[in-house]
Amino acid sequence: MGRCRWLLLSPWALHGATVEGRDVRRPLAYPRFEAQPLLTPAQCRKVRRRAASELQFTEATVGSGSVGSHGVKAQRGSRRAKFAGVPKTSFFYSQVYRLLWDRINATNEKLWRFAIAPGTMEFMQYSIYAASDLGGYSWHEDVGFHSETASRALSVSVQLSEGAAYEAKFWADGKVRYSQVVRSRWDFPRIGVNASRDAGQAIMFPSHVTHRVTPVTRGERHSLVLWLQLDTGSEVDRELPAPVCNVQVASRRISSVNMVELTYGRTDNCTMQDSIGAFVEAHGFPAQHQSSVKRQLGEAMTSKCGVL
Repeated sequence: MGRCRWLLLSPWALHGATVEGRDVRRPLAYPRFEAQPLLTPAQCRKVRRRAASELQFTEATVGSGSVGSHGVKAQRGSRRAKFAGVPKTSFFYSQVYRLLWDRINATNEKLWRFAIAPGTMEFMQYSIYAASDLGGYSWHEDVGFHSETASRALSVSVQLSEGAAYEAKFWADGKVRYSQVVRSRWDFPRIGVNASRDAGQAIMFPSHVTHRVTPVTRGERHSLVLWLQLDTGSEVDRELPAPVCNVQVASRRISSVNMVELTYGRTDNCTMQDSIGAFVEAHGFPAQHQSSVKRQLGEAMTSKCGVL
């Protein structure tokens, strides 16, 4: 009973806290979760390919500890998965962080209105739940006690696998049931909600909400998970890192220097096309050659920078 009482009071306690430099606001609505499309299936495939070649996976841990899972032990009875931290300084993954922040912030402003900021985003985790390990994660909340995770306000899970790529099972009323629909489930008294299996879906929910990943029985389920902590009002929390990708360009049109750097950074809503267009215009490429130059530069940037 005490635990249930804490779960019910927790969201109001978070909103009632005094946060220096931020207005503490009541929520406009308080849904247990909100699901929205974030990535396209093609983008999900790009993320999976990059993760397989670049990230260092280890056995997942569980427990109330540091935000980076340092000092937290693996508990295979609760969680069976492989996971890897996702760097914020990588140009490729910084695009995912930016997309997530924009979507989370807009959704939070319409619903829960937690005091969050870009800098309160923790490092993402890339998780793999495999049938070979009966991968899953039992019922839990993302908020810890007396630890770095105690101030978590919002959690996000992004589905990277297509729905047909795996199957899972769950138990109800003492019987084993198989389902192609239920993969994650939030459960309150007499309330059960099944999360979407669509690739690219972002599931956002308050971090105190109980949820789980049901055991995978065929294939693999890939996902990104992210947590946002309450904003402390510190100036360092104002912005996300903005990694920049430079592509060197050699051209007879540019006589002043041998090589010119074409810079692409997702700041001020600047897209790759904006950066290329400004570069071509600044260096006076003839109109009849601009389409070809833009195409070649786009291919070079997509390959080198890993444009999502």
